[in-house]
Amino acid sequence: MSEHTSASRYWVPAYVLCGVVAATAGYYVVDRKPLLIVAGVALGLLALAASFRLEGSQGLFIALLSIFAFTIPMSGVRVSQTTALSDVIMLPLIALVFLMTVRTKDTVVPEMKPLMIGGALISACGVASSFTAADVTLALFGAFRVFVATVLLPWAIGTIRLTTPLARLMTWAWMAGLVISCVLGFVHFKTPFGRVLGLTTHENHFGLTAVFGVGVALALYLSEKGFLRYVAFGCLAITAYGVIESGSRASLLGMVLAAGIFVLRTRRSIFLLWGWLAIVVSFAVLVTGIVQLPEYNALARLFGGGNASVEIADDVRAEAHEWAVEKIDRNPLFGGGFDEAEIVHNVYLQIWASAGLLALASFLLVMVAAARPAIAPKVLHPDASQPWDRRALLSLGYSVGCIGYFLIATTSNIFWTRYVWFQMAMAIALSSRRYADVPLPRRAQSTGGEWPTTETALAAASWPITETTRQNSSAPMSSSQKSSALVSSAQSEPALVRAGQPPTP
Repeated sequence: MSEHTSASRYWVPAYVLCGVVAATAGYYVVDRKPLLIVAGVALGLLALAASFRLEGSQGLFIALLSIFAFTIPMSGVRVSQTTALSDVIMLPLIALVFLMTVRTKDTVVPEMKPLMIGGALISACGVASSFTAADVTLALFGAFRVFVATVLLPWAIGTIRLTTPLARLMTWAWMAGLVISCVLGFVHFKTPFGRVLGLTTHENHFGLTAVFGVGVALALYLSEKGFLRYVAFGCLAITAYGVIESGSRASLLGMVLAAGIFVLRTRRSIFLLWGWLAIVVSFAVLVTGIVQLPEYNALARLFGGGNASVEIADDVRAEAHEWAVEKIDRNPLFGGGFDEAEIVHNVYLQIWASAGLLALASFLLVMVAAARPAIAPKVLHPDASQPWDRRALLSLGYSVGCIGYFLIATTSNIFWTRYVWFQMAMAIALSSRRYADVPLPRRAQSTGGEWPTTETALAAASWPITETTRQNSSAPMSSSQKSSALVSSAQSEPALVRAGQPPTP
């Protein structure tokens, strides 16, 4: 059997399962037929089995990462009232990473620690304040959800060996899920006001995911070449239009902020040209009536005035704001628990009212950690004379989306939702250079239908790395040490296929 050198080996099983999940999710949301869920799970297990046969346990791990990234923008596809489909994939994934780290003693990338510390402090404050809440059980459950989103998920992403090829795979999987959510929202899933909500639970959730998509699509457009660059441009157009159709005024402003920071950081004049061209063409299309936007689109709600949905939303937010201020006045230091947190349409007031002043200060630490790749000049692009590499561009795309979220958070109650913290974790993990120079995964195959039994290069490119391996890989080896290592490897593992050589008869 010949040696494969491209990443397509694990793209195929991963995206087969992605397609199955997408079809199942669409039918489930439309018709809610349990039989289709059973069929989808069965096909998903078959796809995972195929992935395991092709790549072993490493292929299964990569497939889980890809499917999780694919489903996370679809917060409205749920297996129960409180459990999204992405949660069903996320929890086993976190457990798998934990079991591996118990054996290998792996560590999270240092850049992720401020985010995790901030999340842990918010969670701890939430637990402490739960005992003063009206519904202690519900408040503790809210604190647990905060802990999963703000600590466990970033820890898992920061612990896996997020190489650039693997990050690219996860990013395209995430973008595919978001585009499917957008397209289904355009044609079917809308509110009575005509605002698009896609495969999310609310139009504001959809608007926020689309804002994230704009930043990532810009990064993909610059980092890809050939056909994939055109695909990235299409994703950019779809997600930007999704922000408008969501009707979210804050998301529209967040998109402008995120895109503006991205253009300023990369200093690419092509974006200015395309931006002005898009504005002119969009204005002409809307004025001539070629495309009819829904009455309650984001532009009309932001600039139109007198809009019924705007008045209703503003009244609801004003009442929630007063309620939050009263709750803060009663207990400004410790808060009153997360049992009623989602009432408040302001994340900063929500955290203060629910977990106290220390939790709010901890969230500021989170904001700095997530925004640092985009606002600190030397983090991603220390040498301005050199072009941006793919890893830095992807980190920047995720990070500018986080900055857009911090603006949107002033009028939103979206805090512990997993896709928000996935965005932050990816921005920070990709800003780390620990795995930046790891080459594309390679796997040597043996004859006789048997796979090599030791950790392969594919495992090294996706699996959590041990401290011993990290030290060995970073320490230079002399020629005599290299020769000794090759001899030892040949004596202890004669059945393995060595790089670039056919199996020994």
